[in-house]
Amino acid sequence: MTENLGQNDAQNESASEAPTTLNPLEEALAKGQTGEMEQTDVILAFLNSNVLLLSAKDPEQDPEANLEPIALESPDGQPMIAVFSEMSRVPAELGEQAPYGVTVQGATVVNSVTDNTGIMLNPGFELGFMIEPSGVQMIRNDFRPASEVDAMNAQGGPASQGGQGPAGTGSDEAHPVRPTNDPAGF
Repeated sequence: MTENLGQNDAQNESASEAPTTLNPLEEALAKGQTGEMEQTDVILAFLNSNVLLLSAKDPEQDPEANLEPIALESPDGQPMIAVFSEMSRVPAELGEQAPYGVTVQGATVVNSVTDNTGIMLNPGFELGFMIEPSGVQMIRNDFRPASEVDAMNAQGGPASQGGQGPAGTGSDEAHPVRPTNDPAGF
């Protein structure tokens, strides 16, 4: 699914008040920032949520074109792919450069970026995060589709020793990605 972003401005929240959350991913981000939710659960929420990648070309008009998401740099110069939890979180200047949003699952983003690329969720907005390239690698190692985790559990693999991850991971439909064990790095 693509959406024309037009001239949407990122929501400007006062520094003295908590930003309004617009979806379950943002609720998880807010809880993670206040310590109400473990980092593992925040990562899990990201992996199981739909996010927007920005594109300069409308992929529905040119399905043969490769999607080239907005690339930014981390403060230390590492390449980062920008993704957004909500269309209104896209800063106006990025929306002008790439006016189309392609909806994909967070796990798809993690599995699609190159080894030396990180991920920025909601750059410039309070509810967001940055995952360095090494963190992306850790996520790839520590989280798998629920069907793989269930198969490893059935065979007595690593997931059977650490459980199925955080409480409330539920069914494959609700959470198609789960930790393979208790990820130590998060």
